[in-house]
Amino acid sequence: MSRRISAQASRVLLRFVASAPVLALLALTCGPTQAAPRTQLRDSIAPLPNYVRVLGEARSGDVMSFQVALKMRNLNELRERISRGETVPFEEMAARYYPLERDQQQLIQWLQSEGLTVTETYPNHLSVEVQGSVALVRQALGIEVSRVSVEGEEYTAARTAPNLPSDMERFVLGVNGLQPYQQAFPASRIKPLTNNAAPYLVSELTKAYSATGLGVTGSGQKTAILIDRFPLDSDLTSFWSSNGVSQSLSNIEKVSVVSGVPTTSPQGEESLDVEWSSGTAPGSKVRIYGTADLSFVNLDRGFQAIINDLPTQPQLHQLSISLGACEQDLSTAQKNTDSQFLASIAGGGVSILVSSGDNGSNNLCSSGSGVSYFASDPSVTAVGGTRLTLTTSGTVSTETAWSCSGTCTTGGSGGGTSSFFSRPSWQTGTGVPSGTTRLVPDVALDADPNTGYFVRVNGVTQQIGGTSASAPTWAGFIALINQARANASLGALGFLNARLYPLSGTTNFRDITSGSNGLFTAGVGYDQVTGIGVPVVSTLLNTLVGTTPPPPVGQLLGNPGFENGTNAAPWVATAGVIDSAASPAPRTGTWKAYLDGYGTTHTDTLQQTVTIPATVTSATLNFYLNITTAETTTTTAFDTLRVQVRNSSGTVLATLATFSNLNKSTSYQLRSYSLTAYRGQTIQIYLVGTEDSSLQTSFLVDDFALNTQ
Repeated sequence: MSRRISAQASRVLLRFVASAPVLALLALTCGPTQAAPRTQLRDSIAPLPNYVRVLGEARSGDVMSFQVALKMRNLNELRERISRGETVPFEEMAARYYPLERDQQQLIQWLQSEGLTVTETYPNHLSVEVQGSVALVRQALGIEVSRVSVEGEEYTAARTAPNLPSDMERFVLGVNGLQPYQQAFPASRIKPLTNNAAPYLVSELTKAYSATGLGVTGSGQKTAILIDRFPLDSDLTSFWSSNGVSQSLSNIEKVSVVSGVPTTSPQGEESLDVEWSSGTAPGSKVRIYGTADLSFVNLDRGFQAIINDLPTQPQLHQLSISLGACEQDLSTAQKNTDSQFLASIAGGGVSILVSSGDNGSNNLCSSGSGVSYFASDPSVTAVGGTRLTLTTSGTVSTETAWSCSGTCTTGGSGGGTSSFFSRPSWQTGTGVPSGTTRLVPDVALDADPNTGYFVRVNGVTQQIGGTSASAPTWAGFIALINQARANASLGALGFLNARLYPLSGTTNFRDITSGSNGLFTAGVGYDQVTGIGVPVVSTLLNTLVGTTPPPPVGQLLGNPGFENGTNAAPWVATAGVIDSAASPAPRTGTWKAYLDGYGTTHTDTLQQTVTIPATVTSATLNFYLNITTAETTTTTAFDTLRVQVRNSSGTVLATLATFSNLNKSTSYQLRSYSLTAYRGQTIQIYLVGTEDSSLQTSFLVDDFALNTQ
């Protein structure tokens, strides 16, 4: 309901009358329609490597499936928040970081106008799945399409970069999947069984890394696995039984991201990942996201499924990925797209563990050395490999880098220097070489197939190594630590590296100082073979949980639901803002704050001064917002509400969000923003509602909270 006189027909009529002669003039003077300018997205494809053989032109009737990715807003800011260990709620991700819905709609309308089929969209607007015949795709994107062969498999692939209308360059990140031979590879290696000490059992490796007797099992934690197929239930139960692990199939969840996920004939990687993440943390759950194959388009669908699950999967705090491809061989758009997905997942409070690769400093690159992507992404913890030998009593005898030489075709710990991602601020310390780009790996664990892991695959015991084994085992260790943190009323660890690098050279890690992966040699402190070393889990747990009890959880705002009525203190508001009218209704109780809604030029404010203690670890502002409007435009923000943080003198420190008539809703929606950056400061929570001269917009807010812990 409006506070204003509702008759605003004059404004509408004025707009119509004013525009009528303009339209008539355009009709008389416009010449033939000219083609809209277009922009080529060169980053959406990579040059054909020498292992791709061109067979000829693609058949016009063949079907192509691809993905269009949209640009996140304020991505660098999000990464900085992730590096500080912040968790960003979905509502805030949508308000400040995810692409805008109207941009996605413009893209969809254009795709459909070209005769293409949009097969799937997502609530976060990060990507759109598209399908069409070669003829339609060739015409819409302006590309040359060929039939190519890679290792005996044939693909329909683009040879030239796509182009789109230039007015979409502002928000389109790239077009992915046009070269479907670009696929990820598992980082695992199988070795025939011999009579030596390996394959190691869960009890042997957890003892070697001091992960026994911790008083936690990973209960209350869930680890996601991204892989193409599901393991056999019979392999899982056999593995647990052989290892004396008390696990249950009721803790294993299988999500088919696409149809046709194989459920028989396991290949080994899926079994390794699930068996060791569930075995290391026997009280935890494992949620497997099956993508049917390892094409990047389907893996991206897996990322989307994980992101969309986060609000309904509050226990999901770890993600293990034992896949990758040479960073420099992938298109720029593909790396940027996946980096947005990974930042979204890390921003949701998930620790992402990724295998660093099994070919040393070569990493299966088509030419020269390189690093593996996803391992080089700044939002993940890259896990390298070691060679671990144990004494007959199960203690560590030796541990060196998983070593190799030359092109490392026989296997070795993946590591090196990214050619794409900038050096993160947290990647510092003894041994870190000078430079401006990301280094890989971050940490390590046993990976040499000769000192490999016990795995059950298709009813057979196998000895498997590779950094594919290191990553899920690390994920299990993090599940143990996250349970201990939960027991101490602390939040999940989330992004790990900013917490781990300061611990380099301490008793939390065992430094690996010998071995080489081709170009790089292990040494004191950080190195590009084993990172900062392997964990001493018992010590690391105590460090990351701490011995000091956490500050009590507290809600800092006074009169948060305005139920003190006309005595609004400690709120300070424009006259008439604190309101008890039954329509529009408050969210709860009798009172609410009602900004604007007059239909005339007007400004309302609402603010409260609060001090956030320096001793808290986090501070989150929550409130509920409902927006009603008489505006009919879908493109112009005539009336706005700004949510700001100001200092005690009233100077604006940050604008957390800006809402407008374009954000109209039918009910109250939760809005959440981190104020952790303002610990130890006295600030004002400040709302400013502004209306233009006509057509009301009402901003209704209720049930505030500033929660700290």
